[in-house]
Amino acid sequence: AATGEVIHRYQHDELTLKCLAISSDDKWIAAAAGGKELGSDVIRIWSTETGKQGRQMPSVDGGVNTLAFLAGDRRLVSCGTSNTSGGTILGIFPKPPFGESVQLWNLDDREVERRFPGEAYRDEAGTREVADVAATPDGRLIATAERRGTVNLYDARTGVRVATFDHGGAVRSVRFSPDGRRRASTSTDTTVLVWDIEAAAPERPKPQAPQ
Repeated sequence: AATGEVIHRYQHDELTLKCLAISSDDKWIAAAAGGKELGSDVIRIWSTETGKQGRQMPSVDGGVNTLAFLAGDRRLVSCGTSNTSGGTILGIFPKPPFGESVQLWNLDDREVERRFPGEAYRDEAGTREVADVAATPDGRLIATAERRGTVNLYDARTGVRVATFDHGGAVRSVRFSPDGRRRASTSTDTTVLVWDIEAAAPERPKPQAPQ
């Protein structure tokens, strides 16, 4: 890396690569790409040490906009677009209903461990779009940036929504502070808002001190 040379080249034999995440120990890279079938994406994970593919998740209906590893690097959260009413693509092609747009994957068995509901954040067409996701350093809380102008805060262990923050315009990104006590979000309304999670979500799981 000090020479600026390419160390590994990771190849997705699907369509365009859309997003990636790197594990906290720098051993794994996860990337999502458009699948061969319209409306589904593929998540693959590679070793940064060997450059070889380690795992592949099943196809994700509705697409993936963003990925994030949770503490311990054995779980990965994916966020994208879901649609409960189906409809059509470009007004022509039938579009099946998509599942929940926020999913927590167990990387050991490559199964969805938990889904995070968001029925209240769908538009009139039944669509929910999540633009970004972040997890606290201890992996106990997950925040989602919603196109409809809110940030949802979930308990990663139970999937229960513990707080909702109204940003105003469509939220494009979300991040936690290193101690997990504050959360910042950016929006199309041209603002960056920083929230005190302790005051806004007293029922949330409390941050754990680093081991």
